[in-house]
Amino acid sequence: MTDFVCNVIYRTGATLCSYTGILQMQITRFYKNPVANDFVMTVKYVCYSLPVLGWISFFLGVILRKLPGLEAICVLQFALCSMVELNCDLIWPFEQTHPLRFATAFNYAFIQEDDSTQSMSAPYFSQYHMSPRYFANNYNLTPFLLQVASLLYLLFTTVKVQTFIRESKNLQKDFVKQEEQSVSELEALIDKNERAHTFLMHSCMVSLVYFAFCSALYFKMYSTPNIPSLLLFILGSAIFLFTFVRFGCDPCSFDYFRFSF
Repeated sequence: MTDFVCNVIYRTGATLCSYTGILQMQITRFYKNPVANDFVMTVKYVCYSLPVLGWISFFLGVILRKLPGLEAICVLQFALCSMVELNCDLIWPFEQTHPLRFATAFNYAFIQEDDSTQSMSAPYFSQYHMSPRYFANNYNLTPFLLQVASLLYLLFTTVKVQTFIRESKNLQKDFVKQEEQSVSELEALIDKNERAHTFLMHSCMVSLVYFAFCSALYFKMYSTPNIPSLLLFILGSAIFLFTFVRFGCDPCSFDYFRFSF
């Protein structure tokens, strides 16, 4: 109950039974207020702009080896999770924050759902185009594709480094004669391998918040056992586990990430 409504009830001697009518009157005034309408549309446009700017800063951070872009997109995802679980009525201004869902990139509805009723209380799945039943429909495809590409690049660079070292040991005389050239080639391969590790960490961290949020919702609240959801959950968890274990065993390979945690 807002302070304004409490003051109205106190001054007019109204009972708590009339609270609903007073609240509806205030909401009606708010919806008809042109200033409020401008404010709500501003919220909507800002929520469209923020994910775009967030993803631009994220990819710039990947290229320039900086973390602020990753931090920005994670903040937006935390905001999205907070709005979905908002512990109050999703009134007009809050409804316009639905574009924040693009901070999680692209989700595809693998499983068709018959129930399209609007969420009347938190979590507000329908307003933010999330599935209350199937983890597969909430699974984030864009970071997953980035993770797969990073793993393939990591595998390629790791094989190249190991092959170069093995060939250098077999040709020690030639290696001594061309020492400077060989060392520069090895440094270039190691740099590519470190970049592959940072790509992998970036792609995991950018999806960690949303993955954990959707996993908690799926298993705790509205879980419907189905093979696609379980397979995607296991696959995503395996990629996270591999990345974090590798980081724990060899943090130096992750370049600037080793100083960031």
